[in-house]
Parts: sequence; C-alpha cells; structure tokens
Amino acid sequence: MGKQYLKGQYFSFDAIVAAVIMVMAFSALLTYWYSLQYVTESRSYDLRVEGMRIAESLLSPGSPSDWETTDMLSLTPPDIRQIGLTNGFSNELSEAKIIKFRGLANGTGYLRAKNLLRSPTDFQINITQADWKYGSSPQPDFPTFIIGSDAPKNATEVAIVYRGATFNGHPAQMKVTLWRQ
Repeated sequence: MGKQYLKGQYFSFDAIVAAVIMVMAFSALLTYWYSLQYVTESRSYDLRVEGMRIAESLLSPGSPSDWETTDMLSLTPPDIRQIGLTNGFSNELSEAKIIKFRGLANGTGYLRAKNLLRSPTDFQINITQADWKYGSSPQPDFPTFIIGSDAPKNATEVAIVYRGATFNGHPAQMKVTLWRQ
C-alpha cells in the first residue's frame, strides 16, 4: 500500500498561520491608529488650553485696571501687561473696555492685540446675549461684539471656549475662538 495523506492537516495549519498574520496586522493597524489619534488630540488640547487661558484673563480687569483710558497704539508693551474686559474681579463686562479692545483688534493693531493676549495663534472673541431659553427673557437691544478676525475655511485646527458673564446686568456669553492654518 502507498502512503496515505491526511489532507485536512495542512489546511488547518494554513488557517492558523493566516489567522496569526491577520491578528498581527490588525494589532499593528490599531496601534498606528491610536497613536495618530493621540498626536492629533494633544495638538488640539494645547490650543484649547490657550483658549481657556485667554478667556479667563479677559474676565479680569486687566493690568493696569484702567488700561482702556490710554492710547493703545502709542504705549510700549510694558505699559499694559494684561487685557481684561471687566470692571473689578466680577463677571460684569465693561462696555468701554470691549469697545476699546475691539477698536484695536479690528483695526491696524491686530498684531498688538494678539501680543497683549499672548496668543500663539489668531483669534476671534464674540460677546453675545446668553441663551435665554432657561428663564431669562431676551433683550432686543443687546449689542453683539465681534473682536478680532474671522477664522478661515482652511484652518487646520480650531478651538472654541465659552465663558459666561454679564453685560449691563443681563446674561452674556463670551466665545473665544483660536485657530491654526
């Protein structure tokens, strides 16, 4: 009699080798995916932290606290150490400070405003009436302030930070947007 071969043995060995190779390839792909996702999140995290820092500094009186009474473009950098949009350490926004900072940031002094915020990226600050569906009534004459430049459509990274405040005794929302191109 001749040799008898067991045909199923080679098939199961091939299937085991193929399964091991597939599991290794899938594990390598998952490892690459999560490491790439971590790098992206850490970059976005840095931008969000900067947005939170800027938003918190804006909800202070600034240093000096009466910086809005000075000529912003003629001052040397040490004269104003921090931009703040409130009177004192409350959340009540000062219209005079907002208008003064908007005049600087929306005009030829955008880079000066960016340096005063110590912002590593471009910025925009929106101050609007807070969402009124939770009890307070809308104020029809509530002003909207837009400070800084618009985020371009080709921005590679965008971070948005919201802070609550009051303006003339009414709830307001401050939105700080930072982006990289």
